[in-house]
Amino acid sequence: MRRLLVLLAIPAVLLAAPVVAAGGLHATFPLNGSQEVPSVSTAGTGNAVLDINAAETQITYSVTYSGLTGPITGAHLHLGARGANGGVLFALAGGPSPSPLTGALTAADLAATGDVSTFAQAIDAIKHGRVYVNIHTAANPGGEIRGQVPALLPPTDVAPGATAPDGAPSGTVLLLVVGIAGLLVARRRFGTASR
Repeated sequence: MRRLLVLLAIPAVLLAAPVVAAGGLHATFPLNGSQEVPSVSTAGTGNAVLDINAAETQITYSVTYSGLTGPITGAHLHLGARGANGGVLFALAGGPSPSPLTGALTAADLAATGDVSTFAQAIDAIKHGRVYVNIHTAANPGGEIRGQVPALLPPTDVAPGATAPDGAPSGTVLLLVVGIAGLLVARRRFGTASR
């Protein structure tokens, strides 16, 4: 039994530790017409990558797209929960721009909207899944493809066994807690047996 605990505990700690210690936040998510509100029938698809640095002073992005009805007329990060439209927080591109769209955003790029008037509030909205990427075309001026940024709360912001704001279980934190508990139990048992 002791060996089983150790064998389970060590990988659990090793798997969870890099996520906790990595610093910064990262998300990769798809864009498509079905996420638009209302949904758009399009062959267009895309993929977005957002990274927030550890100091939370910069957002870097890379957005790829293909199959749109025409050239893009704009691309933005919008404030809005899944299933809701909202105002523009950051412009990613204006006018025809080739895929991929890449860049870095700071407080100077923020367009205040809704309850977000500071860069820190924008970061908080992103962390809580209240932001989406939207790519606009002439045929679909409200947006042809959209991708909701998943909640990016680091594992330490969610209590073990609780659920993250998007409803996903906090598995990494739970895995870390189980791993550490297993190591402590194993240490206590091995330490007691060797005395």
